Amino acid sequence: DVSDNFQVIRSKVDVLKKKALTSGIFSLTKNHHDELMWSHYGMAHQGFCIGYNMKFLERSFQKYFYNILDVVYAERPPVMKMMEQWNSSDREMGLKQLLATKSLKWGNEAEVRLVTSKPGKHHYDYRSVAEIYFGLRMSEAHKDLIMQKMQGRKIQYFQMNMTKDLYEFYPVAVQDSYADAASYHD
Repeated sequence: DVSDNFQVIRSKVDVLKKKALTSGIFSLTKNHHDELMWSHYGMAHQGFCIGYNMKFLERSFQKYFYNILDVVYAERPPVMKMMEQWNSSDREMGLKQLLATKSLKWGNEAEVRLVTSKPGKHHYDYRSVAEIYFGLRMSEAHKDLIMQKMQGRKIQYFQMNMTKDLYEFYPVAVQDSYADAASYHD
């Protein structure tokens, strides 16, 4: 019956809309060395970038429904076609279209989104933080403060540098000033 199929589709659309409206999104990038990312999100190169251990991060979010979605960059916003979704083997197609599609202009972000069933602040395993990258212009005092606050966690630190005569960044390992500190959780 056509009306029964329509009701099933309508119900699935309502569930999808509710899920999209009540989800939390934790945005990450695969591109820690991009100049524009540092300029936009790294306090004009004075901030820092956190590198996560995804195994621990994923485990931390398991108590909430979650998806890990690679953002798709497109020329046009997605058009949600119910029959296409109905017939697709990709059960997350609608969620991806609603929560993980952006303009091509943002493509340099190489964004990954962790989607949770609950918006707001979430706590995660301290071992999720694996690396910290210091911006080109971060002061030595701020670097030391970060290392002091994060001591005992076995984090790898890097200083971002710019290639001579190129707009290209690369990380250089930095010695942890507090490497001999007692382990954070033993």
